[in-house]
Amino acid sequence: MIYVWPDVSRMVTSNVSSASLTIVEKTTGSGRGRGGPQTDWNTTVVAVGRGAEGFDVSPDRKVIWAANAQDGTI
Repeated sequence: MIYVWPDVSRMVTSNVSSASLTIVEKTTGSGRGRGGPQTDWNTTVVAVGRGAEGFDVSPDRKVIWAANAQDGTI
């Protein structure tokens, strides 16, 4: 599963085997490439329950819930 923000500034995906979610965020680097600042991506791995098979993002995109199949938790 993957969810991409409408402006493509952030993405989130679940990692079933490692009990985590990965959040990928677009940043603008200080270096300059051809045509302007370069785009870079930062990743943040968030520990969640075992078997994080699915997730949902709140309508305001400020909260992410993970569905943890092996733990039976959210």
